[in-house]
Amino acid sequence: MRVKLAKTAGFCWGVERALDIALDTANEATGPVFTHGPLIHNPQTVDLLKEKNVHVSDVNGTPASGGLLVIRAHGISPQVRERLRGSGAAIRDATCPLVAKVHGIIRKHSRQGAFTVIIGERGHPEVEGHMGYAEAGSRLVTGLEDVEKLPPFDGGVVVVAQTTINMGEWGHVVDALQAKYPQAQMFNTICDATEVRQEEVRKLAPGVDLMVVVGGRNSGNTNRLAEVAREAGAEAILIETEREIDPAFLQKFGRIGVTAGASTPDWMIRRVVNRIEAIPDPRAGARGWLFQGLKTLSRANVLLMLTAALGSVAAQALGGYPRSGTLVAVAALYIFCLHTLNRCASYEADRYNEPNRALFYERHRGALVAASAAAGLGALALGAWVSPAAAVTLAAGLVLGVFFSLRLEPRALGVGRVLNFPASKALVVTAGWTVTLALLPAVAFPDRAGPAGWVAALFVFGLVLFRAGLIELRDVQGDRIVGKRTLPIVLGKEQTEAILGALLAALAAVLWASAVQGMAAAPAAWAMILPVAYSGLSMWMFKRRILGHGGLTEAAVDLHLILAGLLALSA
Repeated sequence: MRVKLAKTAGFCWGVERALDIALDTANEATGPVFTHGPLIHNPQTVDLLKEKNVHVSDVNGTPASGGLLVIRAHGISPQVRERLRGSGAAIRDATCPLVAKVHGIIRKHSRQGAFTVIIGERGHPEVEGHMGYAEAGSRLVTGLEDVEKLPPFDGGVVVVAQTTINMGEWGHVVDALQAKYPQAQMFNTICDATEVRQEEVRKLAPGVDLMVVVGGRNSGNTNRLAEVAREAGAEAILIETEREIDPAFLQKFGRIGVTAGASTPDWMIRRVVNRIEAIPDPRAGARGWLFQGLKTLSRANVLLMLTAALGSVAAQALGGYPRSGTLVAVAALYIFCLHTLNRCASYEADRYNEPNRALFYERHRGALVAASAAAGLGALALGAWVSPAAAVTLAAGLVLGVFFSLRLEPRALGVGRVLNFPASKALVVTAGWTVTLALLPAVAFPDRAGPAGWVAALFVFGLVLFRAGLIELRDVQGDRIVGKRTLPIVLGKEQTEAILGALLAALAAVLWASAVQGMAAAPAAWAMILPVAYSGLSMWMFKRRILGHGGLTEAAVDLHLILAGLLALSA
């Protein structure tokens, strides 16, 4: 079934940051890690952290001396922080920066003698943390009746709010406070994450028949999303995991929307979307069967073979080599072998990143390993027919691929865990593609090798590295869970996006210069700028969550090399 996913579904940036800190701490720690209370309002994430040896510590107690303690996004009061420090625990502070900003406002004005009024929910951990910073006194306002009970105050008054409340539901309280304390300094400290998600649901609900809301049942903002969907005219259900999905029930609806609360991890949303997409749609007809068929071909890396084949055609044209069907077949078989072998050997992260693909590989692992071996032998045989040097090059690449896929470590060399080097997977994959698509033609046709061949190699290297980087951006949560050290994890998502953007700009500049300077055939060089532009479009679509959760994300990204090959064929 087809799914329309809300672009704002899932973690707000403060919660995502807190989970990243907790997971990074767990991956680096040699002993147990604790969180000061449940890290987020999502029981599945709390259970996941427990599997990673991250345990919930009683907020009224203290962790064991020498332990690692992560402060959740809600923050804590100075008094609690002092108590925790006295326990001897090392503290990793994951307080949301917006919450910390409220702490700063209260502390600054309280030290100047101002009385603090906090708008929020009684008993909420964020509110309790705020009150600890009010050295000149504070009162909590949970509704209009609390405003009426506030004492008169002629001195300074500062008004702040719990960051997670919805201003639309508290506007009348703010008006009443301004009337009671005209001298009050009003600070809008509300994060708009909750309001933005609700507003998108209001716009999305009229266009769907059923809204599936993903998140913990103990999360107030998640329950509110389901209420908003119903108020907007759609039927809505709230589920915590994909296991709660009833296929027969969902098949009653033609259009399905999915959203999630600000405490719902991306991997849980993806599991739900994948599960719904796997349900046959009785109304879809031929288009639905085509969509399911394409997803199966994508999971089995058959579409990747087409990508490699057409990418080889493009590299041969750009490098000025004769078109060789043998080299095209070598590229398709070799890339299929390496990618399938890697997936079969380690698909732990796919359980979070692409659960349907992980299930596919679990069920068909034997057949896929056999197909991978056959493809590898076929590529080597064809490579030997081209030239002995080509066969040796391919064999060396296969050894490196096996080394990487099986995570074999050269400990005798004393160089540590090579595979923990940041971006090792992206670089190994990119090198394999570049050698197979762009450098093998130079080995097969040494008399035609020249500057155009290097342009072709840079073209393949740039597009494949972009592909690997974009997939790592999509899979960052699952990769962090299993302890991978990809570029987005090491450098951050924004920095990785900037690097990928600069990479595409540099690649376009190289193609332009090679066409102008005559280093490569001008028609091919000019034409290859179009796939680079498409890559930029795919990153734009990813950042706006048009790409990222569906079963054909990789196929959509791979269109850059498919497009390049088709342009080369039409030239």
